[in-house]
Amino acid sequence: LARAAAPHADESGDDGLRKFAVATASTSGQVILWGAPEDTTDLRPRVLLLGHTAPVVWLSCCIFERSDAIVSVCGRGFANVWDPMDGRCLSSASDAILGGARATAAAMLPQLTHAVVGGECLRLCVVELNCMSVSVELAPVRADPGLQAPADC
Repeated sequence: LARAAAPHADESGDDGLRKFAVATASTSGQVILWGAPEDTTDLRPRVLLLGHTAPVVWLSCCIFERSDAIVSVCGRGFANVWDPMDGRCLSSASDAILGGARATAAAMLPQLTHAVVGGECLRLCVVELNCMSVSVELAPVRADPGLQAPADC
């Protein structure tokens, strides 16, 4: 399981939940948003997000159009950005980030608007989350002969 928490102002929503979100992701491709009623610390599932067709390999908090959001990347290399309060999909990558290679890891850059995605090929892609485009691709200039990249890289 992966998890991310997006803190918000201490306000109560219409559903009586504090304005924060905890998200978990599964190998079945689902992301679940959790919340707790104000008078307890017990988390309960609030929203089931269906937007991936492969296991979710990474989940993090991000900034999307100047608001808190959650970003997920599945093993097929597709990314989605979610609203942490109501679960709406705010943006979705139309193409696989790594061009067909399996995504295995990602990291958020400090400004929280770009993510670096890597996987089963010898390159890293920096993705601008607001437009879901690869802004920079990092690849070795000269690959080590001992490293074998998959054929689809």
